[in-house]
Amino acid sequence: MKSKDTFIVNLNLDWRILLILAAIFASLWFAYSAVSAKSNPKPEIQNNPIQEELYSAPQAVSAAPGGNGKHFYLTLYTFLPTQAITACDSGYHMASLWEILDGSNLVYDINNPNAAKQVDSGWGPPANLFGWIRTGYGSSGSSTPGTGNCQSWGVSDGANYGTIASLPNNWSAAPTFFTWWTNTIACNTAVMVWCVEN
Repeated sequence: MKSKDTFIVNLNLDWRILLILAAIFASLWFAYSAVSAKSNPKPEIQNNPIQEELYSAPQAVSAAPGGNGKHFYLTLYTFLPTQAITACDSGYHMASLWEILDGSNLVYDINNPNAAKQVDSGWGPPANLFGWIRTGYGSSGSSTPGTGNCQSWGVSDGANYGTIASLPNNWSAAPTFFTWWTNTIACNTAVMVWCVEN
């Protein structure tokens, strides 16, 4: 019968060896985390340029919904003047031009499914789309922008006019009113509506 030999190895680890092993382990962990993050596939986006841009701009995604300042939007659908007052979502009301005149103090509600967008809107409001806008004036059917308001949004006939506003798309032409283009249109026309947060 053969005898079994037993080998005993004495391993002395000091703090320097433990520190080197910890550094190697930490490096491997960070490398694994970086590779794992890169391998996560991008969610499928169905040929929507706006969604594509929003996905590729995570800083904007976190900043825009809360934003600083009141939110506003242009309705996606059109309304007759007699419907304009109630066209905005809950928490919003039909805007006066004076409430949204300076867009730099506002946040466009790009995530609202009822908000109009253009292909190159990004996080901002669409240009070259007109919407009914309150004037701050008395009841009038005048064809003068800033005066006509379809008799305080009470009539939808062709004899009266209401004021509409749009952000300009031609930056080389002077807008008719500060940074906005304004005009009037007959009150029997369905138009989008500018809405602002209460």
